[in-house]
Amino acid sequence: MRNRPPISATVVLCGLLSTMAPALADEPVGTPTPVPAEQQVAEESPSDPQQPAETEPQPEEEAHDQAAPDQQEAPADQQLPAESEPEPADQATDQAAPDQQEAPAGQQPPAETECEPAEDSSELPDDAARSLVGDFELEDLDGHRVRLTDHAGKVIVLSFWATWCTPCQQELPFLQQYLDRYRDQGFMVIAIAMDGPETLSRVRTIVRRNHWTMPVLLDQDGSVTAVINPRAAAPFTLFLDRSRRLVREHEGYTSGDEIGYEVLIRQLLAEPAP
Repeated sequence: MRNRPPISATVVLCGLLSTMAPALADEPVGTPTPVPAEQQVAEESPSDPQQPAETEPQPEEEAHDQAAPDQQEAPADQQLPAESEPEPADQATDQAAPDQQEAPAGQQPPAETECEPAEDSSELPDDAARSLVGDFELEDLDGHRVRLTDHAGKVIVLSFWATWCTPCQQELPFLQQYLDRYRDQGFMVIAIAMDGPETLSRVRTIVRRNHWTMPVLLDQDGSVTAVINPRAAAPFTLFLDRSRRLVREHEGYTSGDEIGYEVLIRQLLAEPAP
């Protein structure tokens, strides 16, 4: 065998370069090595498969157009009325509830008045129907003798009462008020106590406690009561005209009776003097 000359390193290197030259010429320098499609999908997919891919932010105008359904603008025929500013106090009063609105001028209800008892609001009896009340004489709390005729020419109210009678003590304060109101027009009230000697001190106590200024006469033996108030009713009230004639009498007392009393008193005071 013949000995071959040794191959130099230069020759070997050149041969390798000549072999790799075609492959290097087809691929640009610096190009990354392609990755398989399956691997790309795995890397691009988020870790949570249910999380939607992030979308780019929409422009402000498009976001407004795609607002929630409850915030979208309603059709023209379904537009809600715009909120109005609070009305002034005087306008709010005008739009009050129907039962609080003022009625038209032609439908105004009459002013409320207190009801008057029918028997005291009727016409007065004529002269022929009035009976004369006989004169009598009794002592007052000071021991003075007082006669009915001492008050001739006046409209007089006689009130029979007793300390044990609660309605009596409800009625007499009103009679005292009317005496104070109409005394100067010729009006007088005379209270006749039907208490006996055993309760006489109570009569004084009640009169002083209530500051009554009307004459309070004592019928301790019941002589006057037997004639004018034979049933000894309490209270028993008689209305006499200026001629000492009985116009009306009233037994008992109920709250509201005093209204009719005043109406009757004013009617009698309006009559001409005898």
